[in-house]
Amino acid sequence: RPAVLPFARYNIKNPNNKKLVAIGEDISFEDQLVHVNKDEPKTVIITTLDNLSMESRYLWIIDEFGNLSIILESTSNPEAARKCVCHSNMTGGRAALQGGEVWFLSPKSIVLNFRSGRYGAETPDHAKAVVEYWESFDFTVKLDE
Repeated sequence: RPAVLPFARYNIKNPNNKKLVAIGEDISFEDQLVHVNKDEPKTVIITTLDNLSMESRYLWIIDEFGNLSIILESTSNPEAARKCVCHSNMTGGRAALQGGEVWFLSPKSIVLNFRSGRYGAETPDHAKAVVEYWESFDFTVKLDE
């Protein structure tokens, strides 16, 4: 699937309600990302299926180069209205393939969704490809639907 700029898929579906990257949402947090396809996450917050909270929620992104990265969503971003990072902070406002949210049930077991207005999956095939990509790094994947 080709990479898209933030909100490109959302805006195709909502042509009368164009979303834009807001102030502070294109600041790059590259130095705080964990690149799952390069470095196995060493320290992550572990949670349970009955406690998929904001405090343990990570954002994930597959950038235009195929890098799979995560960042704790509660990471502070004082420049943005929401005061925490978003998917476009993970790319510095550049294009990406897919994005969503993830929780860790163990270092190699995750609960995953495709909730990203900026880079979300459009089709079941997109979702399937993402699950297979995570699995290629030896993760057991459950979907949060």
